[in-house]
Amino acid sequence: MVPKYFMAIRFGMMSMAHVHAEGYASELEKKGLLAAIYDEDEGRGREAAKKHGVEYFPDLDAFFNRVDAVLIASPTNLHLTYVKEAASRGKHVLVEKPLAFKRAEAEQMVSYASRVTFGICFGSRLSPINAAVKGLISAGTLGRVTFMRIRVAHSAALDKWFPPGNWFIDKGRSGGGGLLDLGVHGVDLLYWLKGEPPTSVTGMTSRATSAYEIDDEGALIMAWPSGTMGVVEGAWTQRAGFNFLEVYGDLGTASPGCLVINYT
Repeated sequence: MVPKYFMAIRFGMMSMAHVHAEGYASELEKKGLLAAIYDEDEGRGREAAKKHGVEYFPDLDAFFNRVDAVLIASPTNLHLTYVKEAASRGKHVLVEKPLAFKRAEAEQMVSYASRVTFGICFGSRLSPINAAVKGLISAGTLGRVTFMRIRVAHSAALDKWFPPGNWFIDKGRSGGGGLLDLGVHGVDLLYWLKGEPPTSVTGMTSRATSAYEIDDEGALIMAWPSGTMGVVEGAWTQRAGFNFLEVYGDLGTASPGCLVINYT
């Protein structure tokens, strides 16, 4: 049951290009919040609008007149343009990850959206398990955190999920492959758990398969002034291991299904 005050919020989908777009649209429809769809691909947009029982708008001004907030599920290279278009009209914005190719572009979006509610689709922060680990860290139960590791992976390259021409495997539209697509969740989660950004990051990507002309796996090492280190793995080359989290402190360890305190 959606609280009545939410019913006034009319959401519009800006593009149905992302693999998560259909899920977002379906949830908004269930809650009675989906009001309109715009898509840079008119055929795809009209098909989605018909499926979800809302109007498709090929014109941005008409689309924005119908909505109060937008969920941007476009190819990554269009995020900057779409955020600017929405925020300049006073529309609240929720945008798919990764936010941008470069830090400067991300900062531009934050600046454009300074007068509206602005968010990125980082669902890992909403996980009850991750929230519990965050609570243990904040309470000091694990002691001083010394090392964290997160793996976010699936088998997209092994099973060739993306057909030829799909924007996910076009670096000019996606910005990167397995590490950027999935590792961005891990980077955000470790940053959130630690409560501050790292001061040093280094990484590497590779093509472990010949499925696509883009990287399909990679890893990052992050470091904080306190001495904490974090490792993020992101890949389209694994059949298991999605969101496996480990946090090590000098008083205990936390990982899904495992909590050890004062083990030394």
